[in-house]
Amino acid sequence: MKSSLFAALSLGLLIGFQSHAQRTPSPSPAASVTQTVGITDFQVNYSRPGLKGRAAFGAAADAQTVRPYGQVWRTGANAATTVKLSTDASFEGQNLPAGTYSLFSIPAASGNWTVIFNKDVNATEQSYKPEDDALRVNVAPQNHGKLESFTIWFSDLTDSTAHFNFGWDQTMVATKVAVKTSALVEAGVAKSLAEKPEDPAVNQRAANYYLSQGKDLQKGLTLIDKALAAGENYQKLWTKAQLLMKLSNFKEALPVAQKALALGNANPDNAFNVFFKGQIENGLKDIQSKLPSVDELKKKVSGKKKKA
Repeated sequence: MKSSLFAALSLGLLIGFQSHAQRTPSPSPAASVTQTVGITDFQVNYSRPGLKGRAAFGAAADAQTVRPYGQVWRTGANAATTVKLSTDASFEGQNLPAGTYSLFSIPAASGNWTVIFNKDVNATEQSYKPEDDALRVNVAPQNHGKLESFTIWFSDLTDSTAHFNFGWDQTMVATKVAVKTSALVEAGVAKSLAEKPEDPAVNQRAANYYLSQGKDLQKGLTLIDKALAAGENYQKLWTKAQLLMKLSNFKEALPVAQKALALGNANPDNAFNVFFKGQIENGLKDIQSKLPSVDELKKKVSGKKKKA
């Protein structure tokens, strides 16, 4: 029994040792970058070669150059670098449909680099075919502080734009990216409303979207009223109050905002305490500042009597 147990333990340790022993460090370690721009997700998988005393880019005849100018490069190392996007996007103003692509580039000694998105996700420099290109754009390279390892990153993010960057040594290439976030969200809102027109949560989310965009406010008001018909809470009421404020209907907004605050105070949750309470209180002050005071109303009434 003891010998069997010892044998089993020894076998387990041997397997564990072998599994670790079989794995060795890669000269160009794998890396990934995930970035959301608006509601579009980008996923990049690549490997990171290092300079190791060499120059990243130069003449083909230079033995100390990793990548020669004028030749197609898989823009990374090992397997092809892949870029996946969840919706259509534009790079340098040119559309690239949603999907997964291999990333190639052509370094230039002077002038623009060519950045390439290819449909063959397993392509190498040897198997690369220009006829499989989904998109080619020309981008002027920029000087950068020295990067020992090849790096890909996103920067300058907004709800609908970003820069897709890669850099190595002292060179960086920044490609402008744009996504149609507003159109995508509007399409999603319309689809949800078409599929579940009576769902209170769908109506509330749609009303909040129109509020955030400052458009179709009357439609937003209709939707939040439908959501409120299924049951009141402070969040729905505050959405309605804000829509009325945007429509300059401060008289109707006042009691709705007051009710929102009262309901929140009666059954406060963390969101109310941290965020909504102060927002509603400030909103009420704003509404009240827009409404005529009691004295002003008295003057108006008095003025009408005198004219009569």
